[in-house]
Formats: sequence, structure tokens, C-alpha cells
Amino acid sequence: MTEKKKVINDFNAEINLNFKSLNGKVVNIAPKSYAFISEEELLYLSHSSTVLKDGLIYLDDHAEVVEDVKEVINEANVFNEKRYEQLLKFTVSKIEKELEKVTNVDGLIELKERAEKEDKAKGFIDAIDKRIDELAK
Repeated sequence: MTEKKKVINDFNAEINLNFKSLNGKVVNIAPKSYAFISEEELLYLSHSSTVLKDGLIYLDDHAEVVEDVKEVINEANVFNEKRYEQLLKFTVSKIEKELEKVTNVDGLIELKERAEKEDKAKGFIDAIDKRIDELAK
């Protein structure tokens, strides 16, 4: 992995770093903010622009190296049409077990509304209510 460098924008204006001819990226640094760029991008920037030389942005040599961060998505919390259809086919015991993994209250509320429209068993709807109540605490 390429080490990332922290570049800081202390001005009250957004600065756009255009790396389109290098790697197709444009990095926007908000006013009074910072961004991380690769060593390759930093080298490119120092040879093709004067933003560093003019002091519009500067390099923070003391910044910690930042690993690439990827958001971990809990699949049980993703509710789409297919997921709703799948859950509505479950038995009461199976839905109770499946709901233990879910923390998406909005998705549960929608599931409950759909279950009521389909006249699902009271135990099915009660299981959804129970999970919503657990998450509300």
C-alpha cells in the first residue's frame, strides 16, 4: 500500500487538486481542512503545480499514516424489496432468530407495516415489535 500524506488547506477557499492525467482523480480540500494524498500524487503535484510552493496547501510531516478505510456493512441491516419479500416468508421462530442480527429500526418499522398489510401472524408482528423495543432502549 502506498503511504498517504496529509496536505492542509488553511485558507477560506476550497482547493481542488487535479490528478486526472495521473490517475483520474480530483481531490477537493474544503476550507480550513485537509486531505490525504499518495506519495505519487504529492510528487506529481510538486512538479506540475505551484500550490505547495505558493503555500496554498502544505504538507503535515507529523501526520500518522492512514490505512485505506472501508466501511463494513452489516448485511442484516440492508433492507430492499428482495430482503422484505424474503423476510415475510419466514416463520415466527425463524424471523425471531433473523431479527437478532438487525439494528436498522427504520427497516424494522417498514417490515412491520408490510407484515400487517399481508396479515402475518400476531407472533410474527410481535417479534418485530419486540426487536424494535429492544433497540429503542
